[in-house]
Amino acid sequence: MADLQKFISDKLQETIHNADVMGMLQKLLESFQGEESEGLKAQLKEIMEQYEEMADSEKEMFLTYIKELLARKLAKHFQNNPPDLSKVEDVLAGAVRDQMIYVAVVVLIVIGVVGMSIVYIRGLIGERYVTYFN
Repeated sequence: MADLQKFISDKLQETIHNADVMGMLQKLLESFQGEESEGLKAQLKEIMEQYEEMADSEKEMFLTYIKELLARKLAKHFQNNPPDLSKVEDVLAGAVRDQMIYVAVVVLIVIGVVGMSIVYIRGLIGERYVTYFN
């Protein structure tokens, strides 16, 4: 289970490092509704306007800082609230078990068909052999 949690954590961090931060901020800005979120909207708009005025090196530094901050927050959240992955493991184990059952059924069918073919061929060869020598 620890390996699965580490795998998920690594993939989330990779996703965060490849994320479009400004796109996420824009979607967040569009999702705010109501008067209570007006202050947050104004702050986000100001951050986005300041970002547009930054030099390329400053933009890179800003985005790297935001991504690292998000990764740390997410890691701390998962450390304090580990996800329950027992159901994921059960689903994966069930899927593997089902696939193995399907493979076993196919193998049994192939063995049956091959066995019946051998019996049929032996029957043909036996009939020809008997009629040839009579």
